[in-house]
Amino acid sequence: MLNQSGAEKLYYQGDLHRLLPACYSCHGPSAVGGGLFPRLAGQQSSYLKEQLIAWKKNERSGDPDNTMGHIASKLKDSEIQALADYLSAIK
Repeated sequence: MLNQSGAEKLYYQGDLHRLLPACYSCHGPSAVGGGLFPRLAGQQSSYLKEQLIAWKKNERSGDPDNTMGHIASKLKDSEIQALADYLSAIK
C-alpha cells in the first residue's frame, strides 16, 4: 500500500510514466480547490475514496472532457485509499 509520503508525492508530482498529472495542478497546493475544482482538503477519507472509485468506474461525471475519469482510471486501489487518507488529514 502507498504510504503518506507516496500519496503526497502523487498529489504534488503525479506520475509521468503513467501520464498522471499532479492533483495540485487543478486542486491547488493546499487542496482547497477553486473555480471548477472542488476542495479536497479536510473531506472525509471515505467520501474521497468513494468519489475516486465512482470516477474510475465511470459512475460519476460532470467535468470537462471527463478529465477526472481518465485520471482515476489510472489509479490503483491502494493509491486511491492513500490519497483519500492524505487529503482528509489536511486542515
